Amino acid sequence: MAVRETFNHFQKRKVRSNILQPDVFQACYDFFLRDNAPNGLKRSYTIDLEFDPHLSPEEYTALEAARKLLETYRAHYLFSTQANELEKLIEYLESVEEQDKIDELHYRIAEAEEKAEFWRKRANELREKLKMISEGDIINYEML
Repeated sequence: MAVRETFNHFQKRKVRSNILQPDVFQACYDFFLRDNAPNGLKRSYTIDLEFDPHLSPEEYTALEAARKLLETYRAHYLFSTQANELEKLIEYLESVEEQDKIDELHYRIAEAEEKAEFWRKRANELREKLKMISEGDIINYEML
């Protein structure tokens, strides 16, 4: 059973920004918020690739990413409603920052335990196959 991320987090993807120019792309940062996050918070932000701060979910929390995006918007865009929306998102993320840290640690522990269990089962399967080979049973290499 896969563990579910219950803490605020984000993902980055590349999107087409103009249907009339299909070769033009932007970076899109999608924020996945807690189930009890306030309604009305903007959860997706696009930015020109030339200004993309290259934020990775492995290196930044959702709060850190939102702050970096706000900094980038302010530095490169004179007028942007996205900056105002990011300020609201940052305010929310700051309000749950400590709980996010705790929930992310719980998630990482559960994820590690799930992976460890998978590999324990796989090791046992391979031991059984090795035992069969050692006992001289017919080998079916497709089982490996």
